[in-house]
Amino acid sequence: GELFDDCPLFSRRFQFVAKFAAGGVGIIYKAKDRVFNRMVAAKTLNNQLKDDPDANQSFLEEVRLNAVLDHPSIVPVYALGHTEDGRLQCIMKLINGTSLHQFIEEIRRRYDNKKVSFVQEHLALISRLEYFLKICEAVEYCHSLKIVHGDIKPANILMGKFGEVYLMDWGCARPFGDHPTRISGTPNYLPPEFFENKTVTPLIDIFALGIILFELVTLRRGYQDEKDLTENGCMLFEPDKYSHYQPMLKINSRIKAIILKAIHPDPEKRYQKVSELATDIRHFIYDEEISAAPDNILRKIFRILYRNRVKTVIAMSIIFLLFCSGFFYLYYRANEAEQAQAQETMCRISMVNFTDSLASAIEKRFLLAQAQLLLFADNLLELSEQHTPCSSTFYDNEDYMNPATCPPYMIQTSLYENPINLVYMVRTPSEQMYKNPTPKVEDPKTFVYTCNKILCYDLSSHEIHPEREIHQRLLSNETPIHRLFVRWADNSRYSYPGSRSSVNNKIEYELWNEDYYLDKVIFWSSPY
Repeated sequence: GELFDDCPLFSRRFQFVAKFAAGGVGIIYKAKDRVFNRMVAAKTLNNQLKDDPDANQSFLEEVRLNAVLDHPSIVPVYALGHTEDGRLQCIMKLINGTSLHQFIEEIRRRYDNKKVSFVQEHLALISRLEYFLKICEAVEYCHSLKIVHGDIKPANILMGKFGEVYLMDWGCARPFGDHPTRISGTPNYLPPEFFENKTVTPLIDIFALGIILFELVTLRRGYQDEKDLTENGCMLFEPDKYSHYQPMLKINSRIKAIILKAIHPDPEKRYQKVSELATDIRHFIYDEEISAAPDNILRKIFRILYRNRVKTVIAMSIIFLLFCSGFFYLYYRANEAEQAQAQETMCRISMVNFTDSLASAIEKRFLLAQAQLLLFADNLLELSEQHTPCSSTFYDNEDYMNPATCPPYMIQTSLYENPINLVYMVRTPSEQMYKNPTPKVEDPKTFVYTCNKILCYDLSSHEIHPEREIHQRLLSNETPIHRLFVRWADNSRYSYPGSRSSVNNKIEYELWNEDYYLDKVIFWSSPY
């Protein structure tokens, strides 16, 4: 009839090789184009529908619609004709590949045979989403022509060997706003509102894309009705039941939000355009913000910093350098303060030591002054009293030499040649010690000043001169006695303990004439 008026006979041009695939409506054969010497696919109705006018009309409309569509992911139509037995036949590009359904099944089989890590699954998911974006591009192209595919499912998506993706089977395609008399397409991939109003809208394809996205992500099938659940299925509208085919692998919350928005039961809350869905998928792949799950403030800041990571690294480096500089500056200041404090402490210690040395020197001077005052007082007592053996505080050497005039309490010991006295001192006048005594001074004041000037103290109890044996003589080893010698400016000498001295003992006299005793020096030592 009229359907075959413009359809040439294909038996001469095409050589049919073998049956390639079969479905509920049509059969696809592999054929060779004798004109262009290439392999093509020949699609025709099956034997049950070859005489059905409605089926032939639908087949013709589908082929013509498919021929109008020009997109890399839509299989091109080369020609339309008929066979010798009168069936319509469409010549199309031959696709050597597998369906998306077979692709998912193959992935599941591979996952059953090996353990997959989270990182490996994430990288594999990114690769699967690249295929999904090609499907979205084909659907978006159809929507730009006001055409809805109406039967998007894994079985109608072919995948070539070199990354090609083709959207097949346009038999259910309808224009926007059409109201078909019967439900066309696969029920599980149709949105709930289509079963109520039977209106063709782009949201039908968006819903089907959401289910396909669910299956690509979880590698499981999704169902809208609980009675259709199988062992590997999942309820689409129950987010808490979303899980991966491999239980140990977790589904990213952001991709789950994209799926839930694409298959939302409320059409108003679903993606309104395929481009919006594709944009969120791209943002997920590149780890950017998605509309289905907007970022919080911290996440937004992190993304801004990541997008400007070069500037961020430079800024953070500058901040780090400033922080390090501030830290080292504070450390330097603290170190300087510590050094200043240490110097101050050392100065205080030095001052204390200097003060102690001054105090020690002052103490020695006070002791020297005390000794001078005591001796000066004794000298005054000697000059004021009568020079008698009974009342005199000082006894001359001559008094010690005479037993009748020596002071009381004389002690004889084997350690001394002569008896000694521990109560009274002995005075040796200058005229008894030296042949040339100091001449008298006419000025009385000068004479008094000279006589009262002490030239040397000797409080040592050890031997100062090797020949000075008198300094080593003791009463006993346990007796603590200081030996005191005082030389005055008039060359008179006072000694304690008191003991007579031989006038002929030149060695003893010469010791007092040595340069050692010319300066005013006081010697201290432990008592013997």
